[in-house]
Amino acid sequence: MSQARRSVSLSLADGALSLALQFAATVVVARLVAPADIGVFTLAALVLAIAGRLRDFGIGEYLVQAADDSPRRVRAALGLNLLVSGLMAALVFSGAGLIGELYRDPRVAEAIRWMTVNLLVVPFGAVCLASAQRRIDFRPMFMASLLSNLTHFAVAVGGATAGLGFRALVCASIAGVAVSVLVAVLGRPAGLSLVPGTGGWREMAGFGSHLAGLSVLTQAGRSLNELAIGRVLGVEPTALYSRAQGLVEMLSGLASRVVSPLALALYAADARQGDPQAARFLQVQSLLTGVAWPFLFTLAVLADPVVALLYGPVWRESATLLPVLCLAAGLELACSSWQDLLVSRGAVARAHRLQAMAQLLRLPGLALIGPWGLNGAAWGALLSAALVTALAMRAVSRHASIRASDWLRALRPSLVAGLCCLAVAWPVLLTIRAQAQAGPGWLALAAPVLALGWLLSLRMADHPLWPQVRALWLRRGAGPGITGGTA
Repeated sequence: MSQARRSVSLSLADGALSLALQFAATVVVARLVAPADIGVFTLAALVLAIAGRLRDFGIGEYLVQAADDSPRRVRAALGLNLLVSGLMAALVFSGAGLIGELYRDPRVAEAIRWMTVNLLVVPFGAVCLASAQRRIDFRPMFMASLLSNLTHFAVAVGGATAGLGFRALVCASIAGVAVSVLVAVLGRPAGLSLVPGTGGWREMAGFGSHLAGLSVLTQAGRSLNELAIGRVLGVEPTALYSRAQGLVEMLSGLASRVVSPLALALYAADARQGDPQAARFLQVQSLLTGVAWPFLFTLAVLADPVVALLYGPVWRESATLLPVLCLAAGLELACSSWQDLLVSRGAVARAHRLQAMAQLLRLPGLALIGPWGLNGAAWGALLSAALVTALAMRAVSRHASIRASDWLRALRPSLVAGLCCLAVAWPVLLTIRAQAQAGPGWLALAAPVLALGWLLSLRMADHPLWPQVRALWLRRGAGPGITGGTA
């Protein structure tokens, strides 16, 4: 499984570099673009994200879990994806005006119209990257992500410096997607044709119809709070919440970027070979939480100085939301790859039903926005996370015969690592508060201490992630990483 170890290493490197670039872009853009402009872009991006889930139509997941990836199958997947993408682009473009009226801001409509370009070009890159993911070869994904993030950073910062406001972020989104697709296409295997085909659409449509609905429900669940805030409270409160949520997602997303693509490929490989998946699932969850929980615990403690450092004093209100949102994200990560597990077994319809139930469980949290504003939105997110995680754990426990003691054994090292990082974060916070005149610059000086604390916490907790991190650091393939069987 040296290929899997290399893939984990590439995922770790990709996640770390992406996180660094996102942090850097956030620091600059938050000081150059007004909160209202960021709120406009946020609402447009959320609409395009939901449309993008429909556009994807489950084609990538289909190619990863299919019995083979013959040229005929890949061409058919591209053809179907292009058709769905064209329909979605036309629908979103024509409906942009209505969405702008809903949020009482024509700039939202303008941003949506420009960003529909992304829907038309993504299919070419998606097919190429799905083929690489199936082979558990993450080199093309690493290069596409790295160059896309660099392009996004350069365009966003350049446009913000030029005073383009929300248009700078729109241009950065389009440029980043274009570069990602170009790199994926240029790095595809020699035999991978990009001539669309039509054979086999019925089978793909049967798989994709369920998975598209599943993906839309997933994205809608992630976007509900911000879309509701935009409608009830306006674009500026949306930006304040989005900045807090975005910071949390940078950290939780780092874990997902590192582990999730490999998880789906390995789940699918196990399913094709008829191997039991309980141990694999628990191993994946241990790795996910091992990356995310320590950072989320640290962010919850250092919320105020982190926001001051990254965003500036204008965004201070976002800091009050971070501890609750970190807890919500941590809860959901405890069982976050349940969907990949079911999809890899072909149980897409069941996953669809569970995701629909999960989104219904998020609705009570929205009711807190009206009376309690942004704080109500944060506590509503925590309530939703608790309900959804309980539902997911119950479903996975039945599907894979996982007992409560198995969950505790798999997640205990991550919890210990998180508590160790918490113990490091509190003295850092007290030091920053004691040096009030030095400002948030102290946090930047403390960053190496916090990073070292994370590494030591993995070692002290004897976490399954530690051998892989050590192997990456030493540049040699030691340690089990994600291997064949035990959690």
